[in-house]
Amino acid sequence: MKIVSSLVLVLALGLTPALAQTAAAPATTAPAAAAPATTAAPVASDLTKDGKPRMKVVRAQCKDEVQGQGLKGAARKDAMAACIVKQRPDKAAAMKCRMDPQTKGMDKTARKAFVKDCVAKTKA
Repeated sequence: MKIVSSLVLVLALGLTPALAQTAAAPATTAPAAAAPATTAAPVASDLTKDGKPRMKVVRAQCKDEVQGQGLKGAARKDAMAACIVKQRPDKAAAMKCRMDPQTKGMDKTARKAFVKDCVAKTKA
C-alpha cells in the first residue's frame, strides 16, 4: 500500500510541471492585435456586387469617425451625412430625396414613388 501511494505521489509530482507547461503554452502565444475596423480591408461580404462598400459598413465607419471628432447634435448629423456622401456618392441622391417627402408628410407608397422618381432624375 505504501508503495502504491508513493508511486502515485511521484507520478503526480513528476507530471504536474509537464501538464502546467502544456496548459500555459496557448496563453503565451497570443495573436497579434487586430487592426481597427476602419483600417481593415473590406471582406467580400462587405462589398456590393459592383465592389462598393455596403451601407451598413459605411455607416459604422462614419459613426466611428464622427465619434472620434466628439461632435453632437446637428453638427454630428451633418458630419455623418458628409462622410456617407464622401464614401457612397451614389446613395447621397437617395438620402436627399428621402428627406423631402418626410417633410411633406407623404404616406409610404407615395413616398416610395417620389423617391424613385427623384433618384432617377438626379442620375439622368
